[in-house]
Formats: sequence, structure tokens, C-alpha cells
Amino acid sequence: MAVEWVMKETRAARWMLRHGLLLRLAADSGLWVLALLAATLARYDLAASDVNWSGLAACLPLVIVMQVLFGVLSGVYRGRWRYGTLEELGALAWTAAVTAAALAAVDSFLTPRPIPIGAALAGGVFAVAAMAVPRTSWRLLVGRRQRPRVGANTVRLIVFGAGDGGYQVLRALLGDPNSSYVPVALLDDDPRKRNLQLMGVQVMGNRQKLSAAAAMVGADAVLLA
Repeated sequence: MAVEWVMKETRAARWMLRHGLLLRLAADSGLWVLALLAATLARYDLAASDVNWSGLAACLPLVIVMQVLFGVLSGVYRGRWRYGTLEELGALAWTAAVTAAALAAVDSFLTPRPIPIGAALAGGVFAVAAMAVPRTSWRLLVGRRQRPRVGANTVRLIVFGAGDGGYQVLRALLGDPNSSYVPVALLDDDPRKRNLQLMGVQVMGNRQKLSAAAAMVGADAVLLA
């Protein structure tokens, strides 16, 4: 059963990789439709009878075309960035903002207006939030799956330094599923970082807390970042 499940998961992953662009386009288009619908209903205080449904329906193909067009121009749909990274999310926000502005501009020249201008702009905000959810969820899932597993031969590390160097160390070690070294705690002398958590690893105090932290997390070694 385990082998069959792994094979099915692998086939599904390969299918998603082959059709990833089409899936993103379909998902983003659908989320834009829902976002514009939600923004329009919110503008009318959920009074569906006040909505110009034919005008709203006429706007939907336009907003989908503009999202795809501006998404291609920004690189979102050209594979310029890895899915769910901050760079892609920034380009996605730019794409949705330009799409919403263009829709509002077109809307302002039509009489009667198919949807309120405020709904067009708010739809962009809703769309960004909606499109960011699957991307960040995917990135978190990938990050968890790449984390090395703690086993009998694993060296549990306390990383001293929670600045840029410590963050780079955590990214390198926690992004390698075959790593024998697993960070389990952070130490830093900066009191402003006493509540900081990086990639799920907690700052447990300053250097005076080394022995207590090592005993608490069962650390085997210390790495100076």
C-alpha cells in the first residue's frame, strides 16, 4: 500500500509539473472572478438585487485577459521566479494592481458603469490575497518536506547567532533533506531577539543559556554563525 501511494503521489507530482502553467492560469483566473464578485457584493452591502449582473459578467473575461497579459509581462507566467517565493508574490501583486487599475479606467469610460470603480480596485486587493494563499501554502509544504528528519545519526545543533549569518545557516541545513545536522535552537546576545523565531527554530537566550538550552533540546554541538 505504501509503495502504491508513493507511485500515485509521484505521478500526480509529474502531472502537476507538466501542466503547472495551465493550473496557475486557471486558478488565478478563478480567484479573480471570485474576488471581483466579492468586492462588488461588498460595495452593495451584500444586496444582490442591486448588482448589475450582466455588467459584472461582461467584466470577467476582460479582467482575466488583463491578468494573463500583465502576468506575462511581469514574468509571473513565464517561469521567471520559483512558485510561491517573495519575488513571485511581489510580481503577482504588481500584476493584480495594474489589472485592477486598468479595469477601473475602462469602467470609468462606460455609461452606465458595469461595476462600481471602487469594486474594481477592491477586487485587485481581494485577488492578491486570494492568489497568495495557495502559493504560500505550497512554499510552506515544500519547506516542511525538505527538512531533514531527526534520526539516530543526526547531530542536533545549537546555532549561535540569529542574524543574517544564522538565517543563511538555517536555510542551508533545513533545506537539505539529506543533511546530518539539524538546528534545534538558536542563541543570540542581542536582547531584541529574545522572542525571535527563524524557520521554526526558537531563540532560547544568550550565551549564558547554552547549557540550559542544550539540556532542554538535547543538543550535540554548537555552530557559530
